[in-house]
Amino acid sequence: MTIRTDATKLKLLLLSDLEGQIPRVNQLCEELVSSEDCDVSAVLVAGGLVAKRGPHDYEALEAVAAAEGDMMALISRLEMIICRVLYIPDNNDPPTTRSIAVSAPSLTQYSSNVYYQEEQLIEGVTIMGEARYFKLVNDGKDPMQDRDMVLVLRDSSVKTRLPVVESSFFAGLLPMLQSNKPEEPRAIEIIGGSDQHPHAQLPLIYPGSLRLGQYTILQLEKDPLEDKWCVAAVISHQLEKEDDEDVDTSY
Repeated sequence: MTIRTDATKLKLLLLSDLEGQIPRVNQLCEELVSSEDCDVSAVLVAGGLVAKRGPHDYEALEAVAAAEGDMMALISRLEMIICRVLYIPDNNDPPTTRSIAVSAPSLTQYSSNVYYQEEQLIEGVTIMGEARYFKLVNDGKDPMQDRDMVLVLRDSSVKTRLPVVESSFFAGLLPMLQSNKPEEPRAIEIIGGSDQHPHAQLPLIYPGSLRLGQYTILQLEKDPLEDKWCVAAVISHQLEKEDDEDVDTSY
C-alpha cells in the first residue's frame, strides 16, 4: 500500500513476540477491522516471529527452511491487516533472516526485512533495523540526516541506548547553547520482547508481546507550523479474553 504523499497523519501498528501464534494474529485482525484503528498505514514488528527454538535447532538446513516457512505464513496473515509489513528478526528467528554477509530471503510480496536495511515510510519518516543504524553510525554518518524522524526496530536483547552522531565538537555544544529550547526526541526506539510491560517513555517504546495479547498503536502527525513529523500518541491495547473487555492505555 502506498501512503499519500500529502498525508499529515499516520497510524502504525507495533508488534513483537508473536512466536508463530497465527490464532493470535487472526484475533488481532478481527479486532482491528471493527475498531477505530482499522486505518493503520503499516505494521512494524520488532522480532520474535517464529515459535521458540532450542540452541541447536537450526543446525539442519531443513529446520531453517521450515522456520522460514512458518515466518512467511505469519507475515502473510499480518498482510491481511495492511499490505505493508516491516520487520526485524530476533535471535530466535531463522539465522538466514539476520545475516549481514548474505542478503536475507524475500519471504512475501508486501513485507520488508529492515534488520540491515532502511525504508522510507513517507517523506521525512524512515524505518530501519538497529543493525542498519549502527552501520551508519560506525561509518560516521548521521542516521537522522535529512529526516524528521527515524523509527529503529530493536530486539529484546537490547541493553544500551542508541548512540547519537555528533558532526563536530561544536555540534556537541549546540544543545547547551540552545538550552532554552527543549530538544525533540529524534530516533524513536521500538524495543520488542516480553520482558517489559507495554509502555512508552519517549524516545523508547515497548509494544509488548502479542503472544500475551498485547499490541501498540503509534500515531504520528505532521506539525503544520514546523512542517515536521512528530509523535502524537502511543496507545497500548490488550486483546480481549473471554468475558473481558479490551483495555487501552495512552502515553
